[in-house]
Amino acid sequence: MKKRAITQVGIVLDRSTSMDSIRAEMIAGFNDQLRVLKKSVAEGNEVYITLVPFATFVDRPIFLNAPIESVPDLTPERYIPNGSTAMLDAVADTIDLLLASPNANEEDVSFLLLVISDGAENASAKFGGPDGYKRIAEKVKTLQDTKRWTIVYLGANQKLDVVQDRMNLVAGNT
Repeated sequence: MKKRAITQVGIVLDRSTSMDSIRAEMIAGFNDQLRVLKKSVAEGNEVYITLVPFATFVDRPIFLNAPIESVPDLTPERYIPNGSTAMLDAVADTIDLLLASPNANEEDVSFLLLVISDGAENASAKFGGPDGYKRIAEKVKTLQDTKRWTIVYLGANQKLDVVQDRMNLVAGNT
């Protein structure tokens, strides 16, 4: 009998003012990602979602280790861009939440971190400053080296190859 695959998914969702111009596309893209992940459950896998929105500050998770079946589509009424962009803090906080999930140390658990942003980082406190991207890139490399983590950046209005280099992402994951 095939063992069920378990995936912990962290979604880092930019809700800063700069996202307003691509609001409809972002909502559609987010909902498309949910549909793909829900299809994985239909194929017999377990998927848990941790959704962390951010703007000037990192918000509390909307969902924390929630079964994907319980996660509704994003709507314009629930996604209202406003504020600056603390993207690097949000990435670091979401990684920490995933690492603290109840099954994080089990060998058969994999992690998918989706960062949805326009990349206009300008408000991170813990990971701000000139070395903020360097520190995130080190975290990303350490996690990806475990072969249990996939980190994907979904962005618009920017040079994705620059983001890929700055965050140390695997080629093709932007």
